[in-house]
Amino acid sequence: MKERILILFMTIVIVFTIITPGLVPRAEAVGGTVTKSYTATMDTMELNGHIQFDGIHDNDGDGFLSIGRSNDEFGNVRQRAGITFDLGVPEGSIVSAELVLTVATVIRNPNHTLYMEARGSAANDLNYVTFPSLDTNSPYSDKFTAKSTAEVPMGTYLQNQSITFNVKSAIDAFTDISDRKITFMLNGNETDADSGWFSIHSLETYGNVAYRPKLVVTYETGPVNTPPTGSFTIMEGAMTSTSTVNLSVTGSDPDAGDSVTHMRFANNAANLSAASWLPFSNTATFSLSGGDGSKTIYMQLRDSNNGISANSSQTILLDQTAPTGTLIINEGASWTYTDGSGSGVEQARLSNINGSWQTSWFNIADLNGRSWVLPAGEGAKTVYVQYRDKVGNSNSSVISSTITVDTIAPIISNVVNNKAYNSTVTPLFNEGSGLLNGNPYSSGTTITQDGAYTLFVTDSAGNGAMVSFDVTYRAGSNERRNIQSECNSHLQRRDSDLKRSSFCE
Repeated sequence: MKERILILFMTIVIVFTIITPGLVPRAEAVGGTVTKSYTATMDTMELNGHIQFDGIHDNDGDGFLSIGRSNDEFGNVRQRAGITFDLGVPEGSIVSAELVLTVATVIRNPNHTLYMEARGSAANDLNYVTFPSLDTNSPYSDKFTAKSTAEVPMGTYLQNQSITFNVKSAIDAFTDISDRKITFMLNGNETDADSGWFSIHSLETYGNVAYRPKLVVTYETGPVNTPPTGSFTIMEGAMTSTSTVNLSVTGSDPDAGDSVTHMRFANNAANLSAASWLPFSNTATFSLSGGDGSKTIYMQLRDSNNGISANSSQTILLDQTAPTGTLIINEGASWTYTDGSGSGVEQARLSNINGSWQTSWFNIADLNGRSWVLPAGEGAKTVYVQYRDKVGNSNSSVISSTITVDTIAPIISNVVNNKAYNSTVTPLFNEGSGLLNGNPYSSGTTITQDGAYTLFVTDSAGNGAMVSFDVTYRAGSNERRNIQSECNSHLQRRDSDLKRSSFCE
């Protein structure tokens, strides 16, 4: 019986050891660990709503940072702080990280909840001009809640005592092998103006230097972690008209038991360190920066041991501007077109009807020298053209040219072809310009000189008409004068035998 009780007791002890929290030994990293303590390199404080000291401050005046809300004769003041650390040369994979702050004073109000939140920031440097924004939705944060005045009476609560924040996730998110700086933003219960505030020792504290803000990081010092490798392609190809593109991503890790866990993207290499890590996937989308032109996307991968890959990149041309062009109709139709710095004009289509295209899209190389049939009949005819570039942008504005169809030759009147005239002649024509025996001639000009003439008239469309004629006006006049003189001579001689010839009549 005693033996059975002993066995039962041993079983309970074993089970108790297995399931009781805190009694399970933490899994140790392969190869051991090393812990380093970093002192802050800079800290600042922002007061918002203070009637005298609104703005960003260093802490040389009193050596303290204030975090929370104060509501007194100086105003309803929101107090935030920022603290930056430089982790220097990587020591290995991070196992744990704690932000350690030493409290100087805690101002609590009964029936109000006072807490402090610490969260990672993409800002790498603090200054006295611009205070980093606070992302209250950041998942990389931890929180310390002060005990109420009912739990711990007013007095020296937490004075010169340390409070800690688990900030490993923030360091993982905002540092990598090339970016070794991390900034933490501290804020209080900002939804409650009477929640109170913390005063903590700053980098400039006048007390014990051990009170300065510090970051305690434990690293795994086992085998060197080999960073992952990977690449991606832009599914839209070399050019696109849409600002959001689709990516196909591949990644792998050479270390046994290690895997690619995260990826991040940016529009330039400098912005990669501030980009948010995304869970690794073989597909992703990315929004290109605004404006047409060449765009480059950069990518990094991260493995389960926080190894960061080298940068990889791909370039694509963003073209969201439609082509422009002209159309000139003449005896040899002329076309011009351009896509500026875009993807290039690739196709065109034509029509005699505005808004309704009579051809399908055809290769732009087939446009020059292309013949085109105008609508039947005389009069003004308009031809329309539309250009499309390689990514599908097409001009919406009307590009057209108008020509007047004229197939009717000019009409020459008041003179008959191949006729001889013994009087002056005044040819007329209804349009165009004339050449008389090769010399310019204006319609309605009287011809008084004898000779053989050819009148050629051409209109603006190139239609021509021609007549040839003779003028013997001066020769005919001389002959009549000779005959009249002879008749008069005969009459003066009164030759009775001479009868007036018929030509004297």
